[in-house]
Amino acid sequence: MSDSSVHKTHYPSLRQRLTELEHIRAELQQSEAALREQELELRRRIDAVPQHVFVLGPDGHNHYVNQVGLAYTGLSLEESLAKNALVRIYHPEDEERVRNARQKAISQGVPLEAEARIRDADGRYRWFLIRINLLFDEHGRILRWYGTRTDIDDRKRAEEILHRLNRELRAISNCNQRLLHATDEQDLLREICRIVCQEAGYRMAWVGYADDYGAKSVRPVVWSGAEEGYLTNLGITWADTERRRSPTGTAIGSGKTCCIQDFATDPGLVP
Repeated sequence: MSDSSVHKTHYPSLRQRLTELEHIRAELQQSEAALREQELELRRRIDAVPQHVFVLGPDGHNHYVNQVGLAYTGLSLEESLAKNALVRIYHPEDEERVRNARQKAISQGVPLEAEARIRDADGRYRWFLIRINLLFDEHGRILRWYGTRTDIDDRKRAEEILHRLNRELRAISNCNQRLLHATDEQDLLREICRIVCQEAGYRMAWVGYADDYGAKSVRPVVWSGAEEGYLTNLGITWADTERRRSPTGTAIGSGKTCCIQDFATDPGLVP
């Protein structure tokens, strides 16, 4: 057999192979550095957004919270990423609802929108609109969840005031209707008390008659709501005594409306 018929296979030398691996390693390092820089740039941009922004991993675990969110809650980044972060920042009446809605959205792979109260660094709560949306890769897999929290406390309070005013207006209208068709004073007063509690949303309403003689006491005649023995033990009077400082005694004695904003701290309610 001649030499020309022999097929020769050339294999790269060890040195060549090591050189190729070194190039690959250098390219990977450059790619990793570029990714880290992109991550830092993204965080800088997220921190510049003038509202709360947070990032979740594909499984829904906390990944990042921007500086605006951290400044509001007063938590460090490590505390904000901890498993108990939701318990620490959400109102106790809202936390379970938001957590369940979040878990459901993550399990189903769908966006989330919810409203909840979030505690600030001073322990006060404000209403926020929470939105969470998904980021997919080219294969349709979830890469990240991006969330925002927008302060809507002023709007919520305005809505609550409007709702309360509408309830009170309906209650006044219904009281006027009962007055037009009333045939018995006791029944009318009892129905007005019921409307004030059930339709206007007050905890209790009552009507009493002032005794012009003797001890000048006030005799409750009808009531509705959470009375629970309150009127029986109250001993209301409008005589010139220490107890006349009560709202009822003050109103009868002065002939003017008496309004108490805080029953727990008002000096006129001290026994």
